[in-house]
Amino acid sequence: MKILNLHGFIGKADNRTYAALCELMPEEDIVSPSLDFMNEHPEKLFNKLAVIIRNENIDIVIGQSLGGFYALPLAISFCIPCILTNPCFFPAKTGVIVDSELSMDILEEYRKNSDISFYSKAYILISDNDTIIPGNFEKCKAITPNIRQVEGTHSNIKNLKEELSEILKLLNEYEGKGE
Repeated sequence: MKILNLHGFIGKADNRTYAALCELMPEEDIVSPSLDFMNEHPEKLFNKLAVIIRNENIDIVIGQSLGGFYALPLAISFCIPCILTNPCFFPAKTGVIVDSELSMDILEEYRKNSDISFYSKAYILISDNDTIIPGNFEKCKAITPNIRQVEGTHSNIKNLKEELSEILKLLNEYEGKGE
């Protein structure tokens, strides 16, 4: 199983999710690029990530916060599962992003492409104390029945490794059944 890990807006490639995944599987099975959300146009970034999925034979996309904005449509495009942690589907309405130094062009692209699509292969973890994207649990219920509220804050899900392990085991079981 090969995973593409997408960090959040001001995150890093070697984030908490990457560290948790490295404890669960071989590091060579995890692709975790550094994403330049401040300067790279969303469409170009999406296309770049699509190339990674094709070239690396990615089986699962994981996205944290703004990484989830990209992970869901990529997963849908490639018909692969995704795991989203505190996904940010409306970045042009999210204070920390709007108040940043992003160009108006990039913010407008986020505004135009903000959408929530139903996807049964999406698995979502929403922190119970997320002050960055409050009310996210209710919005994300429209995406998938595979949603769980967990203990933590926006960038710090308690027991992240265990939560990811449980979802990955579930996905492995489905994969083994040929579903």
